[in-house]
Amino acid sequence: MINKQKKRLAWFASKEEGTISKSFSSAILPELRKKFEIDLYTDDFHSGDEYNHFLNAKKCHAAKPYDLFVYQIENHTSCHFVRTHLGLMPGMVIFHHLNFTNFGPPPILNSAWTKLVPQFLNDSSTWPTRGDDFDQFGPMGFRESAWCLLPVFTNAVNVSEFIGKVD
Repeated sequence: MINKQKKRLAWFASKEEGTISKSFSSAILPELRKKFEIDLYTDDFHSGDEYNHFLNAKKCHAAKPYDLFVYQIENHTSCHFVRTHLGLMPGMVIFHHLNFTNFGPPPILNSAWTKLVPQFLNDSSTWPTRGDDFDQFGPMGFRESAWCLLPVFTNAVNVSEFIGKVD
């Protein structure tokens, strides 16, 4: 018997005007919705529209599991929540940028991820100070690349940078 239900996607993207994520979502979601059931996630508690807050994704996934988590990452602070959630639930990552102007949001910047996850899940607001053990080589998406199940690039330059770094 063929399953005729649409596959479910959890879609994480900035909804801030002027971002690549917002433009990309606006362009591609109407077509994707013909084939998939899609729940949208953002970091806005008061969105009042079709977006859910990303902190509700775990609860929604437990109630009715997603087939795939899809994350859009770009060099914009409005995507910091995407970079944070990716570490909790790996998925497909649409990289609009692989080079960033910063190392990311405090939850993933200031501690080793294995120490961070328990704090994040327990709603801790105190983050450890950054230590020498957590040095980074440059603000590139190495960490995000390690967490993605499937990388997708909207810029050919990022593909060559990604392949050059993982060989």
